[in-house]
Amino acid sequence: MKTSFIAIAISFTFSWLSAAEKPKLLPVLENGKWGYITATGRMAIQPAFQAAGKFQDGLAPVQVKGKFGYIDPAGRIRIQPVFDEARFFYEGIAPVRQGDRWGYIDKKGEVAIPLQFEFARSFKEGFARVRVNGKFFFIGLNGQRAFPGDFDGANGFGEGFAPVAVGKRWGFVDSKGALVLALKYDVAHSFGEGIADVKIGSKWGYIDRVGRVVIAARFEETGEMNGGLAPAREGRLWGFIDSQGAWVIQPRFEAAKAFDDGFAEVQIDGSMGYVNRDGRVIWPRTK
Repeated sequence: MKTSFIAIAISFTFSWLSAAEKPKLLPVLENGKWGYITATGRMAIQPAFQAAGKFQDGLAPVQVKGKFGYIDPAGRIRIQPVFDEARFFYEGIAPVRQGDRWGYIDKKGEVAIPLQFEFARSFKEGFARVRVNGKFFFIGLNGQRAFPGDFDGANGFGEGFAPVAVGKRWGFVDSKGALVLALKYDVAHSFGEGIADVKIGSKWGYIDRVGRVVIAARFEETGEMNGGLAPAREGRLWGFIDSQGAWVIQPRFEAAKAFDDGFAEVQIDGSMGYVNRDGRVIWPRTK
């Protein structure tokens, strides 16, 4: 599993509203509360939430008094906080949990796919991974199985392929469920910009879409390639590499996530923050 370093009940892929809709808003933790900053580091929504996720489709999940709902970019509650867990929207629906069951709601907060799953994640490329009776499978936006196949593990689709596990070995299936890359990896993550990070033995590297190793497995941990950069850890610290495996932003972070739309979430001196593609820290604010 990829390192998760924000101590909240939810994790989110990095997705943003287009610049034509609203300014970019990034969730940040300040003095024990979550709010949102702009891409320049200006506070846009004052810290008031117990947890906060990224905006997608004009809404972001937040936690208020122990429950999750959704706000708009002005910080107004649009879906009341009644869920035990919530994730981001995709094409108008988002996974939510009440009790021990997950399902999907629409942007009005109404149930779109009944709460019936042990586990559910946001849709990606038209598919979502869910779990029932300990087995993973993929559903479409109609809530029905997208293709036959039960798996012991699964990650989200990326560029037409999804990583899946049978037993302890991972490979990749396509959008019809056909195995396209053999079950031979110790762990596998989603494709991004033509390559995917996989674990081979105790180290992580990258393969292309035909399974050729393009960046040797030499890292302790890695993340998805996005915008020509991917997070990677050698030793104790994280930095960012290019598609050849060369360091572009030298390792100096305690944790790091993939870039999206020009920004990456990192951990600096025990606190979450953001860097741009030049490695400049835009959060925490310089004192």
